[in-house]
Amino acid sequence: MATLNAHLMQAPASASRFDPVAWIVALFNKRSAWLEKRRRYGRMVDELNQLSDRALAELGMFRVDIPAVARKAVYGR
Repeated sequence: MATLNAHLMQAPASASRFDPVAWIVALFNKRSAWLEKRRRYGRMVDELNQLSDRALAELGMFRVDIPAVARKAVYGR
């Protein structure tokens, strides 16, 4: 019985422990990456909106295409 209890008290070598600091850092990094992508999207939409309809036509797009083009360039979808 003593060996059974000793065996149950030991954590498996492959078991990972929850690290709250690492979790918070990962959450912060994901949030920062999301904010940076959002800023890039906003800047791209603003810059494309400043172009004239003729300049957009030379690029092969219409004003209605701007959000989709910016989304694909920044987020890849």
